[in-house]
Amino acid sequence: MSNNELETYVHRINESGGSHYKGLINCAIASSEPPILEYDFDSSPNADLFILTRQAEGSKWKMEHAPDNERRVLEYRSSGQSIGPTKPPRGEISKDEILQILQQLTTPIDFDGLTAAGVLKKSGAWYIVLQPVKLPRHAWRQAIAIESGPKGALKLKFTKSTKKAEALYRRIAGRGFSD
Repeated sequence: MSNNELETYVHRINESGGSHYKGLINCAIASSEPPILEYDFDSSPNADLFILTRQAEGSKWKMEHAPDNERRVLEYRSSGQSIGPTKPPRGEISKDEILQILQQLTTPIDFDGLTAAGVLKKSGAWYIVLQPVKLPRHAWRQAIAIESGPKGALKLKFTKSTKKAEALYRRIAGRGFSD
C-alpha cells in the first residue's frame, strides 16, 4: 500500500467523514510503515460507535482506542491489503459461525449484574452503555437498535433470547450438515 493511496484515502475520509461517521473530527496517517491511521472524535462514545460501524461494514483491520486518548481510534492496516472496507462474500458462512451466532442469541443477558457493575444503566426500554468494552459479545449480538444517548453515550435496545432460537441451535448442532 503506497503513501499516495493512504493520503488519498485519508483525504476522502476527511472530506466526507463528518457526514458518514458521527463526531469525526479528523483522520490522519500515524505511520506509513506499518500503515496505521488515526481517527479523532469529539467523544469517546462516538469513537466506540465508529469501531462498531467499521466492523459492521466488514472492516478486517484491527482497531482500538489510543492508549492515551479514548477519543482517538487507531486502525492498523497490514501491507498488501486494499484500501476501504470489504464485506465477506455473501452466502458463505460455516456451520460453526451459525452455531456461534445462535449461541450468542440464546445466551441470556444479565441486566441486573451488568447494571450493578456499572456497564449498563436502564433508561425506559433502552439501556445506556456506560462501559462498552465490558459489555459481553452476546449482549452486543442481541442489540436490535442503537442511538446516541446523553452526552454522546450509546443507547441500546435489546431483543430477548427466544425458545425458537434455542430450538434452532439444538437442531443445527445435532445435525451434521456440512460446512
